[in-house]
Amino acid sequence: MSKPDYSARQIAKFRQHDDFNHLIDFIEERLGCTMKITDLQLPAFLYEQLEMPADLIRFLYDYCISKGKNAPSYIEKVAIAWHEKDIDSVEEARSEVFSRSKECKAIKAAFGITRPLGAIEYEYIDRWRFNYGMSEEMITEACNRALLNTTSPDFKYADKILEGWFKKGITDSTGIAAEDAAHAERARKSAKTQSPVRVKDAGRTNKFNDFEQRNYTTKDYEDLELRKMGKL
Repeated sequence: MSKPDYSARQIAKFRQHDDFNHLIDFIEERLGCTMKITDLQLPAFLYEQLEMPADLIRFLYDYCISKGKNAPSYIEKVAIAWHEKDIDSVEEARSEVFSRSKECKAIKAAFGITRPLGAIEYEYIDRWRFNYGMSEEMITEACNRALLNTTSPDFKYADKILEGWFKKGITDSTGIAAEDAAHAERARKSAKTQSPVRVKDAGRTNKFNDFEQRNYTTKDYEDLELRKMGKL
């Protein structure tokens, strides 16, 4: 799709629209400069020819600028790629951006997934990142534990683990280690106070309700890597 060469009069007509003016104000603020007629060619093209919503154009510029890619040619290339994929909302664009990120690759690697993620899986990941505020390290650890326990990429299981950590205010590996140790100590004390039958029953109950607190060994993680490679 070729970009028209908009005249000053055409640009002036676009600037009669409040949403276009607010969009230009945002871009100028992010770029740290006042845009000239030549600079306004690309926003006008996105707004008029590609019919991108103003909030999506803002997200586009914010994304590209945050990557240090301020060149109009780069921004236009990304915009056209999104247009060809029928991406017309910020939510869809955010999923597209995340699918190419290092964090997404880490999550897929933790689960041993090589296929593209589905919409529901992205919903889980958004919850982990934005609702729970979990780091890549925390998310991949939860995925590893889910895979160790279920032998499959179970996003629901990983969500329960992360939800438990979130409710307990656990935000890093040190917190996980402390909670694992505390859980092991509680289990040890509980075993001492129960009869052999009750200990067996309690073990089954804990496995179901407190699966996220299992203590994982080096061998567990070695087995996990073998499972991902299809060797176990």
